[in-house]
Amino acid sequence: MAATAEDAGLVVEMREVASLRPHERNYNRHSTEQVHLLAKSLQTHGQTKNLVILADGTILAGHGLWQAAQLNGWKRIACGVYTGSNPEAYLVADNYLAQLAEPDDTMLASLLQDLQAQGDLDATGFSDDDLGSLLAGLQAGNPAGVTFPEFDENLPDSDAKAKTATCPECGHVFTV
Repeated sequence: MAATAEDAGLVVEMREVASLRPHERNYNRHSTEQVHLLAKSLQTHGQTKNLVILADGTILAGHGLWQAAQLNGWKRIACGVYTGSNPEAYLVADNYLAQLAEPDDTMLASLLQDLQAQGDLDATGFSDDDLGSLLAGLQAGNPAGVTFPEFDENLPDSDAKAKTATCPECGHVFTV
């Protein structure tokens, strides 16, 4: 059953951080580095997004934010309580749909340069090195700043008829 505009809202509650628990089927993992960056973001910006939980405290969205709040020693955190009929579909949708965004790397680089000039780059999660890689990639016509380590030039053919080779590091298929 689809939610309507009237019933799609979440009830926001303050919950004890220690009373929450991760969803057993959450498939996204948060590295120590990412959790530290999220913790710094919480320190800088405060909590600007609610966790989304089930009434029993199971987290559907915001697992990394929850870990960051724990790292910061927070006792309470704002949570939206999900009342829909398919919580696992929401867990997947929240993780997956955000990945479909297409960043404009030129605009991002401009914004990051402005923030760097203001001394606020560290509040973004980007480092000076990250910005440098982004700018170098834009200059080289490689906006994502992807670099390929050197490999033997004699890569095995993946498909002899089409004469393609697959990079053993990233899986990109090259025509040879």
